[in-house]
Amino acid sequence: RYGLRVTVEEEGESSPLDETTRISLFRNVNELLINVAKHAKVDRAAVHVSNWVRDIMIIVEDRGVGFDPSSQRSEYGLFSIRERIHHLGGIMRVASKPGEGTRIILVTPLETTGSRTNTESA
Repeated sequence: RYGLRVTVEEEGESSPLDETTRISLFRNVNELLINVAKHAKVDRAAVHVSNWVRDIMIIVEDRGVGFDPSSQRSEYGLFSIRERIHHLGGIMRVASKPGEGTRIILVTPLETTGSRTNTESA
């Protein structure tokens, strides 16, 4: 739809994700890639997925125009992603500078707090 070419690299053993985590990560990565297509002024992006024992890290990056992460205007667009990751018990980091591209790092537990609680009480 946007003409964005995306390379995806996966590192580590694939682990099954609970439905809440899987859906949230899909939405977040989708939204980040749409942001690249709309704002970065490039036609390529990269997604790196690293599976660890208890966490998954996803990096979405581009070599586009970048932005100042401290500006209110740029931060507003990432607010919903940050909130969804935080809800899963994870974190989001933004690294970007005007003219130097953008790198967004999402790290979240493989199991959400809610699914661990449900499993433990069963």
